[in-house]
Amino acid sequence: MAQQSLFPLRLALTASALSLPLSAIFAAPLQSEQIVDPSSLTAEAELLIAPIPDWVEVAEIPSEQTDATRGLAASTAVHSDQYMITQKGGIAYQRMVYRISDRSALEDYGTMSIEWEPSRSKATLHRFNIIRDGRIIDVVQKQGDFSLFRREPNLSEGILDGQVTASMQIQDLRVGDLIEFAFSIETSYTPMTGHYQNWHYFTGRNQADRLVQRVVWPKDRYLKVAKGEGLPDMPVQIKGKYKVQGFTQDAVDWEAMPEKLLGRYYRERAYEISTFRDWDEMAQAFRPVYEKAVKVPASGPLRDYIEQVRAENLSPRQIVETVLAMVQTDIRYVGNFQGLGNYTPASAESVWASKFGDCKGKTILLTAILRELGLDATPSLVNTGGNDKLEDAIAMPGWFNHVFVRLRMDGKTYWLDGTRLGDNNLDLLPPVFYDYTLPLEADSDLVEITDNRYAQPQITSDMIIDARAGFDTDANVTMKIIYHGDSALSVIQGLDEKSEAERERAIQELLDKESEDDIAFKSLEFIVDKPKKQAGFLFTGEMKIDWGEASDFREFLLDEMTIGEDFFAERDDDDYKQALLWANPSYASVNIQLLLPEDSAQIEITGKEYDEKIGMAHYKRSLSLKDNVVTAYTSTNIERGSYLPIAAKIWDNKSDKLFDDKVYINIFRSGTAAKRVANYDSNIERADTLAAGGDVKAAAGILNPLLASDPNNVKLLIARGRIGDDPALRERDLLRALLLQPRNMEALKAMAEVYLGQDNVSLGKTMLERMLAREEDNIWAKKQMEVVNGKSLAD
Repeated sequence: MAQQSLFPLRLALTASALSLPLSAIFAAPLQSEQIVDPSSLTAEAELLIAPIPDWVEVAEIPSEQTDATRGLAASTAVHSDQYMITQKGGIAYQRMVYRISDRSALEDYGTMSIEWEPSRSKATLHRFNIIRDGRIIDVVQKQGDFSLFRREPNLSEGILDGQVTASMQIQDLRVGDLIEFAFSIETSYTPMTGHYQNWHYFTGRNQADRLVQRVVWPKDRYLKVAKGEGLPDMPVQIKGKYKVQGFTQDAVDWEAMPEKLLGRYYRERAYEISTFRDWDEMAQAFRPVYEKAVKVPASGPLRDYIEQVRAENLSPRQIVETVLAMVQTDIRYVGNFQGLGNYTPASAESVWASKFGDCKGKTILLTAILRELGLDATPSLVNTGGNDKLEDAIAMPGWFNHVFVRLRMDGKTYWLDGTRLGDNNLDLLPPVFYDYTLPLEADSDLVEITDNRYAQPQITSDMIIDARAGFDTDANVTMKIIYHGDSALSVIQGLDEKSEAERERAIQELLDKESEDDIAFKSLEFIVDKPKKQAGFLFTGEMKIDWGEASDFREFLLDEMTIGEDFFAERDDDDYKQALLWANPSYASVNIQLLLPEDSAQIEITGKEYDEKIGMAHYKRSLSLKDNVVTAYTSTNIERGSYLPIAAKIWDNKSDKLFDDKVYINIFRSGTAAKRVANYDSNIERADTLAAGGDVKAAAGILNPLLASDPNNVKLLIARGRIGDDPALRERDLLRALLLQPRNMEALKAMAEVYLGQDNVSLGKTMLERMLAREEDNIWAKKQMEVVNGKSLAD
């Protein structure tokens, strides 16, 4: 499948997982790589030795090192990749010549290796030489045979890939030596015998004195070579019975492409080869073996199960949910990617008998049963990592790494994955973020999957803060955090794997982890609802609330109501023209109820309500007050998709304003009956609009009468302090607002703007410092402080 690699790289094993702050403790231990006993290797696992084939064009080693590689501890003198299409498949040939210029490179380049899968490929070594002072030393003749071993890095997860590695360490390697290493891998694929695919990407840093890329095929055969615009021209030539397409370039020095780009951009510096004309031809190569595998015998255990389900008189929906749950739960996942197992599925009957299968086997069994019960089920190829702009790429199986079931029922399309767990309710199936799929059906073509966001929150947090005991007493707190969907399944699985003692330790660890200086959790309960795919935690404890120091005015920051997401990322290469992929959609909500003391006479909630979509994020925030209870809700739903960095910068500027619009609960204690401070938001908004349009007089005409009847209304004072041309009048209103509410962020910000507008850096900086003391993450204040500090240095 993938092009065999020969570069001497140090491999780093990395893992990524969904971050679940409260459930990470339940993660299963990591499994190490397994190395299979060499004695288990079959006779097929043999490294052949033969001369370089006649169809290969052997490039001369440049006599002089070029500027592209000069100064490197080790460099590539020749990098040659060549492909030949054969009657059964194809051959991938590679020849590398490395130059050792410094002792620091001896370790990294001291071992050469070849990897292949013996049951469908054969590996042949053509050259392994050390060239020293013009003299050729045959390493195999000098040191003997390669060592063969078989790694199974995913054996603990039930996955076998059958890859064999032939490896040899070079003895007596010296500075000044050239290492010449040439080999080929001949591959035939079943069920697509006679077809071939391969690809070569140059996305990393590429430096070579000579680069050769070449594809050879019989001129009566079809072959498509898709070359990216970032590579040299690859003209087609006729040489006898063959067509040849390729290029040779000296002094190659290509910078690495930026990370995290979409696949469409990486294909610009790549070429792909395939013998398939289109997606339908590829689908038809796979379809016969899948159709054969789904056939159910007229009698036997599988037929008995199907008839048992039929006899239960279930609705079509109930049939699907029952059979899908059985395949996910009762059929163990074992991936056998050796030989035919990589593309050819096991039969439904054999998967049922063995009670295990990989994605192909589970899909075959699920498809077979659903079809027998009268449902429209079709196997469909996908790539779990997504395929950006696949409609622009050439057809080849390498684009896909997974197969699931497309179900059409009641006018809807469902995507059923037998390798998942817990999908016992079709209404709770997760969105599919795979971009495209290829159904294995007649007249097939790519189908775009348009899912790009979650329909319901994946994490919901509900908090009740009971402060009715008074401002000087700790509040009782109850916090419920619920994970939904796949996140919940991870929690449930972790809980199921823990003993009672382990759960108790986990509870204490979570209590310690989540407790902070101002909140102490005393108890924790687990919440599990498997049918609804929900799991989470219920915390109870006490919370210290910083109400401020004034006796007649109290305030409390509901920091959990802060919204705003940053999408823009600075790039070292300063290249913002290419689109990026936001690959991790998310949807979370927070709901808070704050029960206030009875002597809270007047209550003001600052912060706006939102129902706004900015870029790929949809923000909601609602705020209400009833009977001394503040209810605040916020949610952020971020889609998966591509975006331009320049657009992200605009989104971030908009979301920064949301981020800085904090929610404060302001309380005035006057001994009168509790009421909410009069809401003048619509009046203030009209005044702001008029002032922004230059009609300050009309704006003042709205605010002046309101302040005459409500002279201590902080919102009105701030609104009037933001407009006008007279700094003294603006300062008077804002100082009055700050006298009433010393920590009011809007007043501090407006006052900072007044002072900075007068170039009064000292007082402006004082206002900014007071803002950052209150909200250290305030984006506007941080940016202005950078400007102010720059001015101070200049002065």
